[in-house]
Amino acid sequence: MRLEWDDEIELPCEVCGAAMRLTPRELTTSRGKGARACSLQCRLRGRGDSWEAWFWSKVDKTSDPNGCWIWNGSKKYNLADKPYGAVNLGKITPATWVAYYFAYGIAPERNGDLFLCHTCDNSICVNPEHLWIGTAKQNTADSIRKGRR
Repeated sequence: MRLEWDDEIELPCEVCGAAMRLTPRELTTSRGKGARACSLQCRLRGRGDSWEAWFWSKVDKTSDPNGCWIWNGSKKYNLADKPYGAVNLGKITPATWVAYYFAYGIAPERNGDLFLCHTCDNSICVNPEHLWIGTAKQNTADSIRKGRR
């Protein structure tokens, strides 16, 4: 049987053994070339790196004059085309939440009521000292007060 570009094939994760479903198209992309592991967690476990070491390796703590720690990993964009750091933990998670968790051991609930807001107004900053937990209303008020809206 000949495989087509969009036919799914099943491969085992070399770290945990979980089944991965990939297409031949995906196997030829950068995602597929690392397809020996089913997730970032398994890729890190397979390399022996810790989550925290991997995360901070994606951060530039020195180049910004305002003390911002710049996220150099994956980004996602909001409706205003503003970049935000993103980490795939099985679900796309804001890099700010991960940084805040590593620094303080807590992160906002994923229920949509709480946000991590930036005192520096730099959307790709992950410096925990520049982040504060607030509601959408508080974030909007902060934005208005600073003249961003």
